[in-house]
Amino acid sequence: MALTQWQTGGRKVVVSHKPEAITISFTEQELVSYDLAGRYLGSYDHGTNIRRGLDNTYQQRWRVVDGRKYHPRQRVLSEQEAEEHVEDMRIRVRDLLKDKAAVDSHPATAAVLERIWEYSFRKLMASAGTFTRLYGHIPILPPDQYRALVVQMTDGCTYNKCTFCTLYRDKIFRVRTLEDFRRHVSEVLEFIGEGLSYRTSLFLGDANAIAVRTARLLELVEILNGFPVLQPLVKKGGMHAFLDIYTGNKKSVDELRLLKEQGLRRVSLGIESGSAALLEFVHKPGSRADVIDVVRNLKAAGLSVVTIFMVGLGGHDFRAQHLSDSVSLAQELSLSRGDIVYLSHFSPGTNAPYLPIASEAGVRAMTADEIDAETRRWKQVLGEVFGGTGVKVAPYSFQRFIY
Repeated sequence: MALTQWQTGGRKVVVSHKPEAITISFTEQELVSYDLAGRYLGSYDHGTNIRRGLDNTYQQRWRVVDGRKYHPRQRVLSEQEAEEHVEDMRIRVRDLLKDKAAVDSHPATAAVLERIWEYSFRKLMASAGTFTRLYGHIPILPPDQYRALVVQMTDGCTYNKCTFCTLYRDKIFRVRTLEDFRRHVSEVLEFIGEGLSYRTSLFLGDANAIAVRTARLLELVEILNGFPVLQPLVKKGGMHAFLDIYTGNKKSVDELRLLKEQGLRRVSLGIESGSAALLEFVHKPGSRADVIDVVRNLKAAGLSVVTIFMVGLGGHDFRAQHLSDSVSLAQELSLSRGDIVYLSHFSPGTNAPYLPIASEAGVRAMTADEIDAETRRWKQVLGEVFGGTGVKVAPYSFQRFIY
C-alpha cells in the first residue's frame, strides 16, 4: 500500500493507493474511494455514506439517533444529485494533480487520479448501460459476496413461485450455452477492466447455478478456469453460488466434491424458515429433512455453507412458531467454523403475491421496528446456539444491496 500526502488549496490530503482501490482522505471525516479503472465507488462525509452500484445507482445511508438507539436510514439520490456529487469529487481530484511534486514522485498514483478525472458522470452513465446489457440486473447477493465478480452461468430462478419473492419475476430461467458463457465472461472482463482488483471472489449467478446438471456445470467452470486473469481471484476468494433446497438434495457428495476441486468454496441456501406450516403458506418447496440432507452433503464435500432465515415472514401469526422451529432446525444442521447464518429482514415488494394472500388470511404484518426487534431476538438466541463454534450469525437487509 502506498500512503502519500498531496497538496491542494494549501491543505494536505492523504491518498491511500492500495492494490484493490484508491481512497482519498480530504479530512478525517471526509473521504472518497475509486476502483483502479477510475470508477467512483463511494464516499463518507461526517456520518453519511454514499455508495455507487455498477448500474449507476447512488445509495445514501445514515443513522438517526433516538435516545440510545440508532435507526439506519437510506435513500437513492436523484440523477441530478448524483451528478453534482460525482463532479464535485472529480474537481477535487483534478486539483490534486496540480501538485506537480507529488505527481512526479508518485506517477502510478497520479495515473489513477488521471483516470478518475476522465471518468465523468456521463461516462459512468455509459458504463452503466454496458452493465445492463451484460447482466440485465443483479437482484441480490449474500452479504459476504457484495464485492464478488458476478458471472452469470444461468439467468433467473429455477422455481420462481415463492409468494414473498419478486426478484426474478422478469426473468425466464435458462442455462447459458458454452459459447454464450465464454463470450459473457470475456465481455465482463473487458467491462470491469482494472476494476477487477477491487473484486474479492467469483459468484456464479443467477439464483441457482448449482442446480445445473453437474456435467454441464463443470464445463462452464472449465471455461472460467481458461481465463488466467481470474485465477488469482479464485485462489483468493474462491467461487460461490446460491442453491435451492428442492434441487440441492439431488446433488451427491461426490458431485459437490468435484465442484470444490474446481474452486467452489461456499454455497448459500435460502432456507427462510424451519416451520413447515410457514413454508407451505408462502409456497416455498423443500422439507426440513431436505435442508438437513443438503447441508450435510455440502459439509461432507468440504464446502462452507450460508443459511438464510427471513425474519418477519408470516407476521405476528407465525412469529413464535417461525423462531422456535427455525432454531430447532439450526441446531440439527452440521454448521461449523466458516459457516454463516444470515437473518434477512422481510420486506416484500409492492407486487408480491404474498401481500394479498396474507391479507385474505388475516395475517397481521410486523412493522419495520418490530422486525428489527425480532431480528435482535433471533440473533441472541442463535448466538447462544452457535456460541464457541465459529459460526457467524448476522442480520442483513437485502433492501440495502447495491452491486
